[in-house]
Amino acid sequence: MTAPAEPIAPPVAGPWCQYCPHRVHCPETTSALAELVPADTLARHRLSTEIAGQEHAAWSLTALDLVEEAVKAVKVALRAYADTSGGVVLPDGSTWAGHDVATATPALDVPGALAEVKAAGGEPALEIKASWTALDKTLGKAKAKALRETLVAMGAVKTSTHRRYEAKKPRKAKP
Repeated sequence: MTAPAEPIAPPVAGPWCQYCPHRVHCPETTSALAELVPADTLARHRLSTEIAGQEHAAWSLTALDLVEEAVKAVKVALRAYADTSGGVVLPDGSTWAGHDVATATPALDVPGALAEVKAAGGEPALEIKASWTALDKTLGKAKAKALRETLVAMGAVKTSTHRRYEAKKPRKAKP
């Protein structure tokens, strides 16, 4: 494996890191990994994309488990921090924060809803998952839209909410 070309500017951590082609070799990433993996674990080997042999490969699998656990814990802590402090302001001016996202799916337990889906020809979509996307793929957009309107009118729609965390730029004030 060859390392990518050197970056044009010195590395600076930010929201763009997830898209950076240099992130695996970046000093910022290497430094962050060193903080996540206990020092006694790093005494034998280093996490690297260059696997030096069987022992290093076996060690890397164990170290990755530690890193994944640490990453999960850091994400939980970041989400909690963002929720209590109004978000995390990033160097580019965007704010990383949680936003509630509502999702609607067909409620097939409502009397008559399943019959409507079957009558519309949407039964194959049920083998995938009862979702609007599956119905769109099975029926086509026009038929799926008509079915959705019927199910909404019947009250055969479940709405759930989950939290999505993402960076958003501040909106510009309109003149």
